[in-house]
Amino acid sequence: TKTLGADNVSHNTIIDLKDRSKILLCENKLINIGDDIQKQSIDDDAMNNLKQISSGDSTTGREIREKAREVQIKSALLFTTNSLLKSFEKDNAWKQRVRWLPISRIIKDPKQTYLRDLLTDEACDYFFKLLVDACGDLTENGFIHCPQVEEFTNQYHEFNNNIFEYVAQYEDISYNDWLCDRQIGEVYRDYKEWCYN
Repeated sequence: TKTLGADNVSHNTIIDLKDRSKILLCENKLINIGDDIQKQSIDDDAMNNLKQISSGDSTTGREIREKAREVQIKSALLFTTNSLLKSFEKDNAWKQRVRWLPISRIIKDPKQTYLRDLLTDEACDYFFKLLVDACGDLTENGFIHCPQVEEFTNQYHEFNNNIFEYVAQYEDISYNDWLCDRQIGEVYRDYKEWCYN
């Protein structure tokens, strides 16, 4: 927040984006940073707003005691969490909009003051320089593909869709053969029973 300036950053969680008055806090901001998102499923209302914002589509916002109005939120969305969040959305629209960036490195022997050191003017100037350099690289070279991010994101989408786990139990036989030999209703009943168990 200090690097970009407090006036350029909002701090809504995914659940906050369901609230039509809180969604307006993202208006005219560079980025929304939702920190330490709790482990809970992303429901349809939150998902709808996430998709609209990430696509630059209009959505509806409403100040308290005011009429609703159309608003186009163009801020980037960044959320941090210690858990993978399931969603009810399983299609490509969600897959195209989300990237999981795993941070698995542990700071060895951190100084007691490392957080305070990161917020000094000198550190913020350096972060801003890195940000500007990265924007220049992006302009010249386009987005790069990071195999670790792509692999982790793919693993997330498999985790998010339990049908992959259901199908994996038939790994020793050809799933297509198994599926072709059964009626749709039979497959659905088997899947429901598997989910229940």
